[in-house]
Amino acid sequence: MSNPIFPLYDTEIFTNIYNDVNTFITDYTTCGIPTTISQTNATTLFYLLYGKFGNSPIANLDVTQFKYKLFSIIWQYGPTWEKRLKIQEDLRNDAINWSEGESTSSSTSASGSNSNTVTYGKKNITNHAYNPETAPGTGTNTELAYINEQQVSTDSGQDSNSGSNSQTIGTTTGKTLGLLDKYQWVWDLLANDVTAEFLSRFNICFKQFVRPAKPLLYESEE
Repeated sequence: MSNPIFPLYDTEIFTNIYNDVNTFITDYTTCGIPTTISQTNATTLFYLLYGKFGNSPIANLDVTQFKYKLFSIIWQYGPTWEKRLKIQEDLRNDAINWSEGESTSSSTSASGSNSNTVTYGKKNITNHAYNPETAPGTGTNTELAYINEQQVSTDSGQDSNSGSNSQTIGTTTGKTLGLLDKYQWVWDLLANDVTAEFLSRFNICFKQFVRPAKPLLYESEE
């Protein structure tokens, strides 16, 4: 019975250089290139690289040059990959505000009175306080238990305000996405495979057209 002898390449394969995660982490943290991702994510990256490029021959004859190329890519693109992973994790865990959408505005007048309007879904709430000078919170989306004046309406797109003859000397406005816009935003972010995009950066570290340096040989027991 004949047993195949595996083909030899003119460069090392990835698993000959990094066959365990500890060697990879040690080189990553001591190579001289600043570390830009956590050790946890660096460990995950090792296994991802092992799974994708484990038996692939490297592109460089010089192993040291290969290592610096590898760690340079992590330094360049690793932080964005790590941040996107965190964002996707937060989104998958529903760590966002799934409200129907809210917009707020507030103003301070020269006479010391303050007012703000909150649009929450289809309900508009306008608050007005003469004193003290502290403006009501712009994030308030429910009727207050006590205030000088408050007007509530359910007419979509209409803001109700009490009249004032004082001069407005400061105004702030904020707005968040509506519910459907939020779903679309989350869908788009989760549909993007950020890890596959990041791993593709390492393709240049390995030979693109792989063939043995020598013909495939077989040995026989006879």
